[in-house]
Amino acid sequence: MHFHVLTQHNLVKVLTMKIGILSRNKKLYSTRRLIEAAEARGHEVKVIDALRSYMNINSEQPEIHYRGENLKDFDAIVPRIGASVTFYGCAVLRQFEMMGVFLLMNLWLFLALAINYVLCNYYHVKV
Repeated sequence: MHFHVLTQHNLVKVLTMKIGILSRNKKLYSTRRLIEAAEARGHEVKVIDALRSYMNINSEQPEIHYRGENLKDFDAIVPRIGASVTFYGCAVLRQFEMMGVFLLMNLWLFLALAINYVLCNYYHVKV
């Protein structure tokens, strides 16, 4: 999404983005700060609870739906999902990736960190 701003001397093209934040709760401090920072720069932000979304897994036209709305035309997705939703959250991230949306964190890196977290908790290792 783009819009133009007319300044005193010229017309400036400003880039704005439609950003999705995968988070269980938009009231969490880290999620709130991401929303505030993005909106302060003129971006459109939507918080998406991965566990409340559902997917149409189709190689021709993959889709994700949230609260009855088809989530399309996102420019970027910021994953803020915890260990409790890792498996389904990764599936949602993969679906966005299949739709051509930029992921702030590489899906494979995200999986590696999640596995490391689970193993550390299993073996009671403090990180």
